Amino acid sequence: MNHPASKMAQVVLASFMAIAGYQSKQGEIKDVSQRAVEINTQQADGKPKWSAACSLPEAALTVEFNSPSGDVTEDDMTVTVRWSDGSSTPIPAAPGWFTEAMNVTWEAENVCTGIVGNALPGKRLLLWFFRNDRPDRDQLQLALLSVADKRVLDIKADIGEIAIDPIMINRGSGFSVQLLKESRQNGPGGGEFGVPEWKDIIIKEDHIIAVWHCDTGNPKPAKKASKKNGGSGSR
Repeated sequence: MNHPASKMAQVVLASFMAIAGYQSKQGEIKDVSQRAVEINTQQADGKPKWSAACSLPEAALTVEFNSPSGDVTEDDMTVTVRWSDGSSTPIPAAPGWFTEAMNVTWEAENVCTGIVGNALPGKRLLLWFFRNDRPDRDQLQLALLSVADKRVLDIKADIGEIAIDPIMINRGSGFSVQLLKESRQNGPGGGEFGVPEWKDIIIKEDHIIAVWHCDTGNPKPAKKASKKNGGSGSR
């Protein structure tokens, strides 16, 4: 025969077990909910299809980025220029996860929104693309277009790892951009950090030339480079 105290202990134990089970279930629901929020946030940040508008005296155009799979983590985005007359020009960029240019400081006039674009003499347009290179920082790619006959003149991929809050300045007839040239050890037993240095971007005979500047310092401080690209208007 069960003692009344024993029955009471059983009831209390059952109650604790029920509460524990409920809390565990609530914890699972919360975890699932949190994962759903994280996934939704990732999906919002990684748009599988987006575009940037560019406006020049000669023409208006849209640069379209599209992931055929609908999943940007597949690194399958293609790039196409859509002209105002409805025609299009595919840009043979290496497929990847292309992102908007954020927190970019530039000295030259930016004719695009969402990305950086520079109008050049001879009715040409230089486009700067940021490609997600996780776990490292974004890689810089460039495309040179002829606006007059709507064709790609040259393209250069993996020019360098983009520095935090990158800076682009005018240098001679071209540009310089801060990229991470090498990694250095942060003291004994410390982690590595990238060293930002200037890389010159030169356009010569419709070709893109990218070379590290001979001076590792900043021979020309970007005093005029105060414009910021926040991604919605001209990283």
